Amino acid sequence: LEHSPALVHLGPAKRATGGALAVASSCASGMAAHMSVKEMKAAISAAGMSHVGVTEKEDLRHLAALALEQVSAASAASGGAMEKFLGDIRAGDVRTIKAAISTDLEMHSFSKDELLAGGLVEACLSHVADPAVATRPPRNADLRLLSQGGGAPMPICAINVLLNATSNVRKGRWDAAAVALQLRPLLQLMALDVRTVWGEPRIWDGVAVMALGLIRNVILHGQAAAKDALWSGTGCGDACLRLAACALEDERLQQAGLALGMRGVSSPRECGATVIMEWCDVGLSGSASSPDASGRATLALVAAVPCGPRQASSFAAELPRLVGCAAAAREHGVLDSLEYSHAGLIKEGGEATGALREGAAVRQLVSAAEGRSAARDAVVAKHLCGLLAASLGGAAGTPTDAEGEAVIGAGGVEAALRLCAAHPLAAELQEDVVCILRLAQQAALQKRTGAALRQRAESMH
Repeated sequence: LEHSPALVHLGPAKRATGGALAVASSCASGMAAHMSVKEMKAAISAAGMSHVGVTEKEDLRHLAALALEQVSAASAASGGAMEKFLGDIRAGDVRTIKAAISTDLEMHSFSKDELLAGGLVEACLSHVADPAVATRPPRNADLRLLSQGGGAPMPICAINVLLNATSNVRKGRWDAAAVALQLRPLLQLMALDVRTVWGEPRIWDGVAVMALGLIRNVILHGQAAAKDALWSGTGCGDACLRLAACALEDERLQQAGLALGMRGVSSPRECGATVIMEWCDVGLSGSASSPDASGRATLALVAAVPCGPRQASSFAAELPRLVGCAAAAREHGVLDSLEYSHAGLIKEGGEATGALREGAAVRQLVSAAEGRSAARDAVVAKHLCGLLAASLGGAAGTPTDAEGEAVIGAGGVEAALRLCAAHPLAAELQEDVVCILRLAQQAALQKRTGAALRQRAESMH
């Protein structure tokens, strides 16, 4: 056994544990004795060994036992390495945390999925939130800049590790709902919205943008189960929505995202728009055309999320302005999410989303459609035409007199036609414009809409 080819690679330190390896060898031999030829060949190949040229069954069994022995020893070594890795993170070892952020965790002998199942969330949150007292960080939290060349404080780095570990969205096998449940201490601390909870406000900004990216990963990977888990903790779902709405325009969060390298699909604005869109999707899950009572309640909750300067307004009231900002900046991903959210909130049809159906909101959308970005960018134009169509279709999918008056009176039909002419090859945009014309034709039969249509026609001559 000491000189077994399957154990040579383990080195002197592992070979020295003779008693344990003897037990492993005995177990491997016993397992191999009950395996079929096909199973033995599979075990040999899985261990990276070759069975080419081995034809005798006893020789195959001996080789399979060595393969099982090797896999068992490698598994034990991997488990020990992972425990040490997690222990180093809990201890705040700078080199381990920096390595987890700057390199792919798959380079280690364990995978990201195994780390998340083995306690990575708890290890990282030990630097961020106190699980026993939801209103404070851990007493021993290290809020100084990391040594050895500086860098972000430990709470930011700890969430960054989790952001990296959950990056296998829709591909990995990690349990998003389980991770969501473990995030409760962090979300409850963020729900307090006390930006000095970790000392300097800039630490809160850094944790906030990292946490938002982490929430996005969890929701996209786990979908309904992850959303339920996030919402189940007291104040946790509300914290997710408030954080997402804040990220849509808080300049400090944008600067923190840039400083931490969060750009493109991982930018704070895009993460915030995605999280809100996913919660609108929860509201629409009852029915794509008409949300049920529970769905309408969820949509009303999203509509009422504090938003705007000093969070003095609501998401529904600020949504048209946010669309205009995203259109001007040509942020396609943000526009896509905001268009979906707008369509969902329009379908809610209640008082909470009434601001979206007012003439002022429609005029903001028309102003964005008449802007330079829409004229030059077919994707921006398509999203804006989709928003105008949703405003005209309303909650029932057919325009009311008030909706027709708002869109037609604001010049929505003319703006859509101009975009259609500016982008003649954009097929999806053309479909949206046809939809707008059909809805306008339906609305024109109603009194106020008809009057608005005649007024627009007179103003053109």
